Amino acid sequence: MIPWKTVVFVLLILLLSVYGAFFIGFNLDFQSPVSIVFHTYESVPVLLLVLSAFIAGFLFSTLLFLLGMTGRFFREHKKNRAEKRKLKQEKALLEKSAAAPKVNGLPRYDS
Repeated sequence: MIPWKTVVFVLLILLLSVYGAFFIGFNLDFQSPVSIVFHTYESVPVLLLVLSAFIAGFLFSTLLFLLGMTGRFFREHKKNRAEKRKLKQEKALLEKSAAAPKVNGLPRYDS
């Protein structure tokens, strides 16, 4: 038996595909002027505008995601370096105390 979540997912994808096909079909003939700073393009298909806006949004959000991941990587790396430095200092301190002369199993302190 097929899980109900899979059936719902397939039906949702099918419904979105049908909606997308109707959207494309009904908007093939619509055109609009587009002004980009100093130049105006006449009769640009609306479908082309929608697809270019989608692609631009996808690229921009991917860029922001990658920059965020890179920043988190460097913050974690910096934190790990500081922790490693602290552990090395603790290790050196423990080795120094272990190398100190002992009296009855306890470190001897000459003051």
